Amino acid sequence: MKKTVFTYKFFIFLSFLVFTAMMHAPKASADPAPRLFRTDNFAGATLGFSTGTPADSNHFFAQADFQYNLYDWTFYAGAQGAIGSGSITLSAQYWPFTWDHTRLGPKLIYNLDIYGGTSITNNILPGITFECQPVSWFSFRIDTFYLFKGRFIHALGDKSFLPIHTFAYSQHLNFYLPCNITLTQYVATYSTFRYTQPADLELGLKATWDMNQSWQFTAEAVSRQTIYYLFTTAFTAGEFKLGARYLF
Repeated sequence: MKKTVFTYKFFIFLSFLVFTAMMHAPKASADPAPRLFRTDNFAGATLGFSTGTPADSNHFFAQADFQYNLYDWTFYAGAQGAIGSGSITLSAQYWPFTWDHTRLGPKLIYNLDIYGGTSITNNILPGITFECQPVSWFSFRIDTFYLFKGRFIHALGDKSFLPIHTFAYSQHLNFYLPCNITLTQYVATYSTFRYTQPADLELGLKATWDMNQSWQFTAEAVSRQTIYYLFTTAFTAGEFKLGARYLF
C-alpha cells in the first residue's frame, strides 16, 4: 500500500513540474544561446544513491563519462562502480538525416555489466533515435532498440550462458527554461548502465544548469516501476544523482 501511494505522489510531482515548466516556457524563447540539436563535448562525474531492492540492498555508486562529437557522429564512453559491481558503456550515434526541426539516425550501444562473482552480462543494442524541436523552448527524443542480452551465470556451470532477445525504448521531454536551466522528464526501459526487461520502467526527472560555457551541473531523481498485467505497476527502487560536467 505504501509503495502504491508513493507511486501516485511521484506522478503528481512530475505533473506539477511539467505544468510549471510549460507556464514559464515562453520566457525561455528569449535565451540567446541556440539549443536546436545541441550536443556537448564533455567529461563528467556523478555520485548517486540507490534505495535498493529485496535482491540488492541500498548503496552508493559513482559514475564517470566522456562524450565527443565529430562531424555527424557522437561518441560516448562511461563507467559505473559500486560495492560488488561494475559497468562499462560505449555508444556511437550517427545523424545522416537532419531537417529544419527534426533529425533521425542509427545508434549502437554496448554495455558490460559485472555483478560480483555472480554474473557477467553483455548488452548489445542497435537502434534508431528520433529527435524533434518544434519550438524554441521544447524538444523531445525517442529511442527504439533491439536488445541482445548475453548473460553468464557462474553457478550454472556448463549451461551458464543465457541469451535473451528483447527490445528497449525511451522517451525524453526537454523544457528549456530561463537562466540556462533544462528540465527533462523521461520514461525508459533502460538507463546508461542498466538494461533489463521491457516490463521494468524508469520514470525520471532531471534538472541541468549551465553555469557558464565550461561547467554544467545536474540533479536527477529516478523511480523504477515493474509493470504487472496491463495497467498495474509496483515501485521497486529509487535513485538520486548529483553530477558535474566540464564542457569543451
